Amino acid sequence: MTASSALPTTSLPDQQAATTEASHSDPEMVLHRHESDASQSTISSTTTMAIASNFFGSVANLCSATLGAGILALPYAFYQAGLVGGVLLLLLSAWATSKSIALLVQACDMHRLPTYEKIVEKVLGRRMRNVVEISILIFCCGTAVGYVIAVGDIMERVVYMTPSTKRIAMSTIWVAAMLPLSCLKRMQSLQCASSVGIASIFTLLVAAIVHLIHPQDDEDKSSTPIESLIGPAGNSWLSIVQACPLFFFAFSCQVNVAQIYDELPGPYGEDKIRKMGWVTWSAVAVCGLLYAGISIVTLFDFGDSVKPNILSCYDLSAAGEPLLHVAFLAMALAVVMAFPLNIFPARVSIIQMWEKEHHGEPLLCGENEEVKQPLLSKLENGCSVGYDSGGETDRNGPEDPLRAPRVVPQVSSISDGDLANDSEEEPEFHLFQHASITLLLAGFALGLALIVPNISVVFGLLGGTTSSLLGFVIPGMLGLKVNRKCISAWILVIAGSIIGILTTVVTLYSTFH
Repeated sequence: MTASSALPTTSLPDQQAATTEASHSDPEMVLHRHESDASQSTISSTTTMAIASNFFGSVANLCSATLGAGILALPYAFYQAGLVGGVLLLLLSAWATSKSIALLVQACDMHRLPTYEKIVEKVLGRRMRNVVEISILIFCCGTAVGYVIAVGDIMERVVYMTPSTKRIAMSTIWVAAMLPLSCLKRMQSLQCASSVGIASIFTLLVAAIVHLIHPQDDEDKSSTPIESLIGPAGNSWLSIVQACPLFFFAFSCQVNVAQIYDELPGPYGEDKIRKMGWVTWSAVAVCGLLYAGISIVTLFDFGDSVKPNILSCYDLSAAGEPLLHVAFLAMALAVVMAFPLNIFPARVSIIQMWEKEHHGEPLLCGENEEVKQPLLSKLENGCSVGYDSGGETDRNGPEDPLRAPRVVPQVSSISDGDLANDSEEEPEFHLFQHASITLLLAGFALGLALIVPNISVVFGLLGGTTSSLLGFVIPGMLGLKVNRKCISAWILVIAGSIIGILTTVVTLYSTFH
């Protein structure tokens, strides 16, 4: 006889009966059991809420990194490609974005690195990282040019202007607001830029729907038949090619993926990759629906009269549209506040590259200078990911994304007295360096904005160059380093390169002819 068979056995009903009898005989046991159950229920509820909060926070991060000024030119892209072509390009861009993010996440998980630049350097080498840094610099400067043009378009809708008057108005806003904000060393006052930007986009969508349903007069109604909007503009395939980079630009978010994945709770592995997959599809779906909604509504409202900038389509002189005025005011504020958030990382990149070239290591203008990061971007301990004085990221400061930034101050353990001494001993050259590079970048953005005809040209060039490279080609190359037989990686590299080159050539050709 074994030891287990020698033990007395009790059936499950007998055990339940014994427990019930003991409970009736001991009220304290009943109270203790109820308290234990309540405690376990509270812990389970808290854990569920934390998981949901982390998930939705990651989705918000990716949405804020994706949504940007590209939405202003997307209705015009829909008009160029036609309704059918626009929907297909939107779906194709969403698919390519999801696949590129999946490849980036795979590389992040394999090498345990929290930034796009570090992953590229680890997998593809230092030279490719230099290419990435230059591409980010071009992207930020180009986006700043688009913001200056958008300011001119908004002013033009408020007050009638001739082309020369419009240039004067753009320069005035640049001098009065954009340049001073760009010269700030500490930019905590612009922390709400992401929230204002996203809120203005949703407000603009609601205002566009209201304008479509209740136009102020018959002149606002489009006389273009819907049938003529189904195909590409002018029935030309060149129109579809011109529209492609605008869709690529609108979905540019890949540079932020590494940080968002690193901040996602949980250990590295298949489970975390699966969570990031749900985050990706949710964010891409939200952005895609928002893009499609505002583009189709605008196209139905204005037909073939749609402008390269959606803001140029509406007439603010008409009374009785307060929601449209609020949307324009919010968009104008978001554009002005977003301009310095593109100048700032461009300035940091120039200083880093210059110092690496001349001193072998980067030296920023100030150790406590901040770099932008996505909305709601937090680590589990409440800190943010960011640059140290060497230009690399650490766990105590902000990161360097492309879209929807939020500026967070560096946290230092140095005493106030030490900080005061450091600021007194800081070389004067740093201040001159900071001001001169800021003036150079901001002035370059203004100069191009006064020459370039509209934002669709700027965003088209960015979409065909930096967005194609950073968003599709490089993630595809990372995927091929992991698996040479990955079909989606080959598609991203080959198609991204061909479409990027082709669309850039067509955009330049159409601009100068």
